[in-house]
Amino acid sequence: MKRLTLILIFICLSCSSDTSHDSNSLFGQWRLVEVKKGFPSEWKSAEHSYTLVLNTDGSFTSTKFQECETGTFTYNENELSLIYDCLGFSAGIESPPGTFVETYNFDKKHLILTPKYMNCVEGCSYKFKKASN
Repeated sequence: MKRLTLILIFICLSCSSDTSHDSNSLFGQWRLVEVKKGFPSEWKSAEHSYTLVLNTDGSFTSTKFQECETGTFTYNENELSLIYDCLGFSAGIESPPGTFVETYNFDKKHLILTPKYMNCVEGCSYKFKKASN
């Protein structure tokens, strides 16, 4: 009986840790909900929201730019690079053209992106909420 109880506890703990890991996965559909920039630096509702979908095959779609909505991405422990695949696309603020590099982290169930391609003296970050399945 003790052995069965220990096995059940182990299974429950394994399931709960897998669930929390999934909520902090980059993959999935994200929607911009809040923006932090300027002084004082505090989160405010996003006036112009957009979606970002990061697929497990390394492709993405985004509604941030009307001129180009698709591309590929790479990531490591805290940096996300979005490489738009439309010929000649540039927003004029990134280098190289069409490549946007962001640092990322998770705040509870939110994805926080901080651009490395912009010089925000007061700081700037974007908070995304994962869409429900």
